[in-house]
Amino acid sequence: MSNLLEKASIILTPTAYSDGDLHCIKPNTATGDFDFTRSTTATRINSSGNVESVAANLPRIDYTGGTGQILLEPQSTNLLTYSEDFTEWAKNSGTTLTENNIISPDGTQNATLVVSAGSGSRVGLNTSIVSGTTYTFSVYLKNNGGNTSINIGSHGTTQLETVTINNDWNRYTTTFTASSTTTSSIRIISSGSSINLHSWGAQLEALSFPTSYIPTSGSTSTRNADAANNSGSSSLINGGGSGEGVIYAEIAAFTSSPGVCNISLSDNNQLRRIVIGFGFSANQILCSINNGSTFPNFLSFQTITDVTAYNKIALKYKLNDISLYINGVEVATDTSSTIPTLQSLQFDNGYNGASQFFGNVKCVAVYKEALTDAELTCLTT
Repeated sequence: MSNLLEKASIILTPTAYSDGDLHCIKPNTATGDFDFTRSTTATRINSSGNVESVAANLPRIDYTGGTGQILLEPQSTNLLTYSEDFTEWAKNSGTTLTENNIISPDGTQNATLVVSAGSGSRVGLNTSIVSGTTYTFSVYLKNNGGNTSINIGSHGTTQLETVTINNDWNRYTTTFTASSTTTSSIRIISSGSSINLHSWGAQLEALSFPTSYIPTSGSTSTRNADAANNSGSSSLINGGGSGEGVIYAEIAAFTSSPGVCNISLSDNNQLRRIVIGFGFSANQILCSINNGSTFPNFLSFQTITDVTAYNKIALKYKLNDISLYINGVEVATDTSSTIPTLQSLQFDNGYNGASQFFGNVKCVAVYKEALTDAELTCLTT
């Protein structure tokens, strides 16, 4: 594997970043770095396991699950106007709320204690939802000795899901497609006769999956999308015009159906490009090579077990010699493709910024020579 690291001309890992830049570990120059933009603040899970705010235009290395990964997210809005102040939420008779009761997932003492012995104990916040729109509700909960069976979701459309909470902070989520257009109470409600828990960080998004926490205080709030592009150069990618190489990525999607999300090598955002990423269908990997025509001269769709898990993908490109490897296995070949001249590595499809990549990234690498079958197997295993 060390030999493969030496052969790579560009390597990006969740290691280093600065304002407006996502730094590659190879080459150790600005030529390999990605230009990074996100015009709003955002949050991440830091290396201590706490939710932490990150400034605008600063990339995020996220430690959800305990190990670092580059987090690239789409734009999203928290539709709940009070994400932490549960005293602004409606509650049933007999429910008491104690603010700033314990340390919350952001490391400060601002979590709310919710206690009631009554049947159907609950708190809820009225929010407008639209029929046919898919929403995801998420909230951090921690049991405090009460009923561990809790319903969360939309009460106004009777779309609630039961979750089982424990004595640790965890983020619980439920996804539903609104069955009617209405003002719904987005609720945390006991499925038994009592409630005694801590709550923090509630979020409702018009997405089919949860994204990083977006705090609100009196109004909705939007986090803009992450964008990373313009890494590399012709000399780092083409190797003096050799017309061969490998693009590699270890990536995970946020959902089994993320839509088309690409990582590309391109000729300055023209039709000439090589693309790997997620495809149109659920759990699908897409790879293509386009040498200037409207239609790709190589296109492969591969259905795998789970795109939300980390998968290792490598596409070898060489005149009339194409190989696609996924998780140590060669899954597609082609012997009739020509290769474009390339000069830029981007987290999109290489053409006008479309099909932007959103997901978690452990590594992206470029080789300006075609690797052997044994090397490609090693790289992707």
